[in-house]
Order: sequence, then structure tokens, then C-alpha cells
Amino acid sequence: MSDSYTERDIHAQIARLARDLHSYEHSGKTIDTLLLAVTRQAVGMLDEVDHAGVTLVDRRGRVRSTAATGPVPTRIDELQDTHQQGPCLQTIREHITVRVKDFGSEERWPSFVEDLLAQTPVRSSLSVLLYTEDSELGALNLYAEEAGVLDDSVEDMAVALGAHAAIALSAARRSEQFHSALFTRDAIGQAKGIIMERYKIGAGAAFELLTRLSQDSNTPLAQIAQELIEADFPPADS
Repeated sequence: MSDSYTERDIHAQIARLARDLHSYEHSGKTIDTLLLAVTRQAVGMLDEVDHAGVTLVDRRGRVRSTAATGPVPTRIDELQDTHQQGPCLQTIREHITVRVKDFGSEERWPSFVEDLLAQTPVRSSLSVLLYTEDSELGALNLYAEEAGVLDDSVEDMAVALGAHAAIALSAARRSEQFHSALFTRDAIGQAKGIIMERYKIGAGAAFELLTRLSQDSNTPLAQIAQELIEADFPPADS
């Protein structure tokens, strides 16, 4: 690690970021906004790191790049998706930290490395598992344009940063799920009211009708309810 920051300075910045993430968690901002705060902080506080981003992989193996501090991390994720190999994907698949000291002599993932060297200035990288969910996995990726600079001290800081971020992200996801559940409940209740008023039936019969429509059309109940609401009360801009 360079002399620009002492280890105490770095940990102080991580602590400040943890407080910032906690405030984000209650601010209604998106998960991607939280992730971007993490990657920007990583580049800002670690002199060895030139680029950072987050790789997300869903249950079907689809790769999504987010929170990139520039075009380089996004391009690297595109290459990994194309070749279905690379350090970020290995981190996610095996739940391990993966460090590449020098892509110029790296023998793993040969087709990916060849394209990375030809298309990006990155020469070393560090990938840390950021969080795990049933539907999605994520890795925090740090990139340097110089080989051999991402040492053990940088890895320690990246792991600490990722741990704080994972806690905030988990809470933010729970908050999103809670608000989504509330919205779904309210939409179904409103749709039941529309059916009860229109057909002069009780609440139980209205819910049974919604359920049957959902099953017959193979459409989620919440979507059926929302479509019914919008049919009766079209959005103002429609």
C-alpha cells in the first residue's frame, strides 16, 4: 500500500463509509446507488486502485455490471460474460477472493485474459465476494493499471469494505422487499374493492375471482390486480 494513507486512515474512511451506507439504507435510494458509493470510495481511498465495479450474476448465470467507476469495469464484465470465465466469475462461483498479480503472465482463463490485455489498460485485479442472495450473487472488483500493486494490505481493506457494504446492502434489500410486499397487498385490496363494487359480490368471492384470473392466465396475482386498477384509473400520462 502506498504511503498516502496509513492503515488507520483507511479504516477511518471505511468507518465513515459504513455510516454513509447506513444512511443510504434508510433514504430510499436504490441498491445500485449503494454499490456505486462503495466502488467510488474504493478508488478514492486506495491509491493502487484505478478502477472498480461490481459484477452480479443471477440464478440463470446471466452477468450484469453495475456501479462501475468508468467504462473499463463494464468492458471487463462483458468479456467475462462472453467467455464465461474470469476472476470475478470465479469469486462468485466459488465464494473465494481471487487476486491476479499480473495479467501479462496469468495462465487461468486464457481467452478472457487475451481480450482483456488487448482491450483494457488493466494489469492486475482483486475480486471479493460482496454478498449472496437466493436470486443473485455479487463481487466487488478492484482493478489496477500496474501489475503487482494489489498486495495483502489492499486485500484486507477490500474485504473490510465489502463486509460493511454487505451489511448495508442486505438491509436495503429487506427494505425493498418490505415496500414491495406492502404495494402488492394494497394493489390486491384495491382490485378486490373494484370487483366488489362492480359485481356486487363479497370480499371472499372477489379474491377468488382474482385468483382464478391469475391461474387461468398464468399471470402473477399482483400484476392482475395492477392491470385491473389501471384499466379503471389510467395513469395521468397515458
